[in-house]
Amino acid sequence: MEPPGSVEKMPNFHRALDAGWAELLEWRALRVWNDFRLNPNGKSRLERPMAKTFHIIALAISMTSMLICGALAQVISSEQSQMTDSPLPDLALQPPQVWSHIGPNHVKSSRGAQGVPGLERTAQGRLWASWYTGKGKRGVESSSSYIVLATSGDDGQSWSEKLVVQARRFVHTYDPCLWIDPQERMWFFWAQSAGVQDGRMGVWAMVTQDADSETPKWSEPRRIANGVMLNKPTVLNSGDWLLPIGLWRDNTNVPNVKFDAQELAPYTTAMLTHDLGEERGSNVYRSTDQGKTFQMGTFISVAYLAIAIKSSRSRGYVTHKGGI
Repeated sequence: MEPPGSVEKMPNFHRALDAGWAELLEWRALRVWNDFRLNPNGKSRLERPMAKTFHIIALAISMTSMLICGALAQVISSEQSQMTDSPLPDLALQPPQVWSHIGPNHVKSSRGAQGVPGLERTAQGRLWASWYTGKGKRGVESSSSYIVLATSGDDGQSWSEKLVVQARRFVHTYDPCLWIDPQERMWFFWAQSAGVQDGRMGVWAMVTQDADSETPKWSEPRRIANGVMLNKPTVLNSGDWLLPIGLWRDNTNVPNVKFDAQELAPYTTAMLTHDLGEERGSNVYRSTDQGKTFQMGTFISVAYLAIAIKSSRSRGYVTHKGGI
């Protein structure tokens, strides 16, 4: 039978996340605490040693369980707070997806226009070709575009597509470029940009040391710089590499990022567009360590380039004094 008298409240312990478990544990602890509470006449409710031992163990288990649940609740709450407060990842800066098998989303029959082809030939004669494409007639100039890498081992008589590279959702993948460096490694460059053109763009690359193989192993994709690189790098007599990288706006003079607001949520168009100011222009990146690192060497601003071309009339070239 339940002993007479009201149940005294225990000290306030931290509640667990799950209310049901918390209430059950607290009820058990209250029962044990009440059994230890003295009667008004000063006598303990527990008289038998075994009962005392049982209640001590039960109280210890109950209190420990409540403390553990409370600690877990604090940890989970802290993690949720960090997830809520942390910024969303920059979509165009995320590595793309790379497929070694052509799946149903990338079959030839689903493709529309395609463009910006690249070509390389290895020392042993294997040919590699790249281009970008997409679904439908205008899929090539959209965030659903992707790049294709194909190879030929019979001097171009037959071709086999080996890789598809596609950036994450809402990100344009385009303008590939192939290049074999002085160490006979083959570089596979491309550009990524939110929407069609986000004002920042970005040059990405993968490298293989076995371009003569039909199925070479590739390094992980890495981002090199802002902008787009359409032409192959140049190697100077000093051994330094120069990468021609352009960074411009589209012909409307504003970034071209157009999505339905509800589809784009929780992102916004403003979050995906950029204005890099004076960095916009014809830039040159230099590598002094065979491609391990790249640094901007020099640039010609958009305003200066326009003046130079106009002053040179139909010649269409720009000289830069003082070296690169």
